[in-house]
Amino acid sequence: MGTEAAVGTRDDALSMAQRAQQHLDMAEYVQAKSLAVRAEELLTDDLREVLARYGAAVLHPTLAGTAPGGLAMRLDIAWIATPTHPQSTTPGLTAPVWQYIGRQTLAAVTGLARPTTAINRIDDQLAMLIWARDLPTQRHIAQQSIARWNTRQIQSYQAQVRDMITRVPDQPAVAIIGPVLEFADTGRSDLPLSYLQAEPAHQPQILFTAVGELFTEGRLGSGGLTTGQLADMVTTAGVNDLTSPVLHAIDQIVAGNFTGARTFIDQHSGTFTMNTKTELVDAITALRTPMTEHTHTLEQLAAAVLECQPQ
Repeated sequence: MGTEAAVGTRDDALSMAQRAQQHLDMAEYVQAKSLAVRAEELLTDDLREVLARYGAAVLHPTLAGTAPGGLAMRLDIAWIATPTHPQSTTPGLTAPVWQYIGRQTLAAVTGLARPTTAINRIDDQLAMLIWARDLPTQRHIAQQSIARWNTRQIQSYQAQVRDMITRVPDQPAVAIIGPVLEFADTGRSDLPLSYLQAEPAHQPQILFTAVGELFTEGRLGSGGLTTGQLADMVTTAGVNDLTSPVLHAIDQIVAGNFTGARTFIDQHSGTFTMNTKTELVDAITALRTPMTEHTHTLEQLAAAVLECQPQ
């Protein structure tokens, strides 16, 4: 794979979320066949570590030298190109410094980029879905595309997403595509993105409306979507409330082996941070219509949710 003179812009603030975003951005540069990156800040060890995984070369600012006569330091910012791949590094060689970014500068940084084994482009159709500019656009692309993709394409894309998740960790924008593709067989590929896009107060209604529909269709469980798959989707979306425990409890209710309100409270009180109990109770209560035969145990579950306390 070659590189292009297109230069992206990065910063060096590497919190966990920002590090995940940098991995996602680097994967996008790989997709565009560009491994030349421009950093807005001085090159740090953290930033170098991320870029080295891809063999990128980074154009970053550096303090200029001393003023004529050595009387005072110049505080002007100049630019220097630094490789991150060991084979592009020459010991003892002083890298050239540029006062301005021009064609020579871009050519130099591009020439220092050297792809590593982390380089792995994905199919362009899948890339359009992953790097959509926002969630509404991502949902639109998913709705338009997945209906046209055959089973073999979807299975191939699932494998590519699993591989990408290992290379781009802790990034919901990538991980959520897993359930989007996984749910396609049941016609529910829009559910993960609509759930992720919704405000926290609306997420329980969206999810448990789908649970009720799946139950009515006889597709909640084998042959459709399991509560485990839905719980995994909730975790992937980064939601830390009682939704996943409630899903597992509904599975128990349908199977006729609900362990009871007190057990639910003891197991889950103090284990969650997002307090959406009222919304969850409303969503559970609404399930009494499609799941009439389970009304009593659903009411027990709703009461248990109300008694649970967040961290």
